[in-house]
Amino acid sequence: MWNTDLEDERLVLDEKTYLTVSDLSQDELRAVTDFAGEQGFSCCQASHDETNTTVEYMHCKSVDQETKSIFTVHLESDGDFIDPVTICCYVMNETDGGGLNIYDGVDEDTLHTTVNTKCDDGMVCVIFDEHTYHLPQSFTNGERKLVSFHIRKNE
Repeated sequence: MWNTDLEDERLVLDEKTYLTVSDLSQDELRAVTDFAGEQGFSCCQASHDETNTTVEYMHCKSVDQETKSIFTVHLESDGDFIDPVTICCYVMNETDGGGLNIYDGVDEDTLHTTVNTKCDDGMVCVIFDEHTYHLPQSFTNGERKLVSFHIRKNE
């Protein structure tokens, strides 16, 4: 993980970890796809494995320095599947900034909106399809933890 005993108090951490599908139970993954379905997104309901599901854990932390995303504006269809539904579950976002920017195209000057992902009243989930350009917003001072599920659409 990371060394919390660093002498430099301006710690900047930006960590991304891929979890294997077997790290989660099929019931947990079905709960995520059921939730997406309730929001109008049709996800694969079959047994989840590496051919239809990826899971990422992202942890970012900063003290007195700007933490920029390790990503650029992108589509999830550039990743493991060409047709994923993405469910970003922010389990903690106590930052100055740190929302999710949504764009009309690949250029940062096409910003459409910023989704507030602050977790004041519990977990915040953002769901979108493979046509949504996005980029996590930079932040200073605080910590953000999220689990991002990428699940193939139903055929």
